[in-house]
Order: sequence, then C-alpha cells, then structure tokens
Amino acid sequence: MDFKTVAIIGGSARNKGALLMLDSTIKLLIQKKIKKVYIFTPFLNEDMPFFEQYKNFFKELEVINWSQRNIVLSFVLSIFKIKKTKINKALYTSTHVIDISGISFVSSRGYKHFVYNCISIFLPSMFECRIIKFPQSFGPLNGIIHKKIANFALKKCDYIFSRGLESKKTLDSININTVLTPDLGFLAKNNYSENNRTHIGIQPSIVVKKYFTEKSIDYEKFLTSLIINLRDRGYELIVFPQAFYVKDTNDLFNDTLIIKNLENTITNDENINFINKDLTLDELYSIYSKLTTCITSRFHGMIMSLTSGVLPLVVGWNHKYQEVLEDFRLSDLSFDIEQDLNEKILNKFEEIQENISSISGDIFKHLNSYNGEKDKLLNSLD
Repeated sequence: MDFKTVAIIGGSARNKGALLMLDSTIKLLIQKKIKKVYIFTPFLNEDMPFFEQYKNFFKELEVINWSQRNIVLSFVLSIFKIKKTKINKALYTSTHVIDISGISFVSSRGYKHFVYNCISIFLPSMFECRIIKFPQSFGPLNGIIHKKIANFALKKCDYIFSRGLESKKTLDSININTVLTPDLGFLAKNNYSENNRTHIGIQPSIVVKKYFTEKSIDYEKFLTSLIINLRDRGYELIVFPQAFYVKDTNDLFNDTLIIKNLENTITNDENINFINKDLTLDELYSIYSKLTTCITSRFHGMIMSLTSGVLPLVVGWNHKYQEVLEDFRLSDLSFDIEQDLNEKILNKFEEIQENISSISGDIFKHLNSYNGEKDKLLNSLD
C-alpha cells in the first residue's frame, strides 16, 4: 500500500540535535516515497527556511505550528470529534504519525513534560492514525501511577523504538514491547574529512547547567577551569554551541549565553576559538572533523562526535548518554555531575590521548554495524 500522508511531531532549528533527528526522518520518508508530509514544530517561523530544500521531494509538505496553546486546543476539540484546527485537519488526513521526541516519560522531568508525552499520543489516536515512536529514550519511571499512565498511553502506539538497553528495560518493566534501534542521528554521515585533527571541542549545555545548580556546583566556573587547564597544557580548543536562540534569554535552546560568559571570563584566549553564532548541521560537522576529542553535555553533540570518529567525554544528567556509550564500549567516557568532576575529566582526557587513533577506528567499525538498522524504521511505515 502506498501511504501518502505522514505527520511528524518534533523538530526545531534551535536545537541542532532535534534538527538532526528531523533531517534523518525526512530523508527516510523520501526513500519511502511518501507523497504528503505534515511537520509539527513549536518554532514555525524559525524552522521554515530549513524545509525549503525538501519541498521538491514531496507532492505536498506543510509545516504546522505545534505550540502549547494549539496542542491543548486541538486535543480538547478532538474529544468532540471537531477538526477545526490545522493540527486536527492534518491528523485527520494522516495515515501515520511519527514522534521524534528525544526522551519520553521521565518522572523526574515533572508534570508538564509527562502530560505532554501523553497528549502527543492521545491526540493522534483520536484520529486513528498509526503512531510510531522513532528511536528515543524512556524513563526512569518512578511510582505506580506514572507507570500505569505510561503503560496506558504507550499501548496506543503501533511501533516503539528505544535507543538503548536502559530505555528498553524501562518499557519491559511496564509490559510495553519495543524494538532496540540506534538514535536517528546515526543515520547521518559526516562528509568532511580532516587528516590532521588537532583541536579539542568544548560544548556547553544550558540544560545541564540547571543540574549543576541543583547540586550547588557553578557550571561556568567548572568549564572555565577545564578550558584554562587544557589551554595551559598546549591544546587548541573550539568552544561551540549545539543549540542557539537569537534572543539573549535563558532558553533551554541557547548555549551561546554560556559561551559569551566564558569568553568574557577567560582573558588569554590565543588558542581558543569561541563560536557564538547559529550553526547549520553542515557547519557543525565541519567543526567535528577538526576534533580529536569533544567534551560535551549535549546528547547529539555526543552522537555527532561518534559519527565523526571523535571521542566524546560526556557530562550527562540521564541514562540516555550512558546507554549509547555502552553500545560502543565507551561507558568510561561518561561522567556524573559531582564536585571533583574537573579532575576526573582531565585524568581521563590524558589517559585516552595516546590511544586516540585506535579508539576512533573502533568507533567507525561499530558504526558499520548500524548499516541495516534504518530498514526497521522504513518497515514500520509498511
């Protein structure tokens, strides 16, 4: 059967990780020869220019505002079978809905995120769409109520792909079937090639800053000390954002605020390249191709590092980082947020330097084992 209409939930030009997943999903739909696509995005005006490159591949591609207000209104109206909103009209004509959330059903993220995870399933289910959750992380789920709600919602999905063993175990524990599949970012390739890689990447995260604050650790002081230590050891550094917002606000999609503060704090920056602008996916890949190592707190900073053969030293807040690194047998490159973190990262950094080429080669070998994984995603659209 030739499915002509697919709706995609998610994607944002502000967060390049989300954009990477969206880009990979669109390319899968092109390969599947889908005729009509709706894309639901919370940042309509910012994202529109990105989609221009793909319009000729579809008979119709429409971008729809997936704002909080529009989601709630559409959900309420859907209960009464009213198709008045653009979201509901799109869902009514869609055969499949693909959700590309990075992480879902995490108790610790709070009530707002949990409700959103439910509504993003309940709403398309009102229109009898086939719901597919493309590779994402799940959990942890705490308490019987959260587990029951997650079970009730996820049972409405036709396919669920989890991107790590911990996520799969979470869903197994609530009797939800899932297929283990690598992150969508692994479908992309870094086409840039640098034979003489010399730089160290530093990639701050406005999201992880919050988790440092909760543990009474100054995130920017930690980064400043780390950068100065590496600079004083003779390394050349590139400090760059994975998420960008044009306004100077503490938005979770704006890592440049931290970078600006670091640039103002670190006086002798002769061997440090601070990048404060918005970067395309191609520009990001070009940076990764110059790196031997990347110290990051962005999930898709880790993914793009791996696809570029770059060793990622990862400071994370959730098991989603660890479960990916375990698949590459690099779990020792993942770090928890704690007081002596700076020392631990520097020690591990120096430890791996003499084996950079060997470990990078192992990363590329493991990436080859993912070559057939996209077929699972394509087949879910049959």
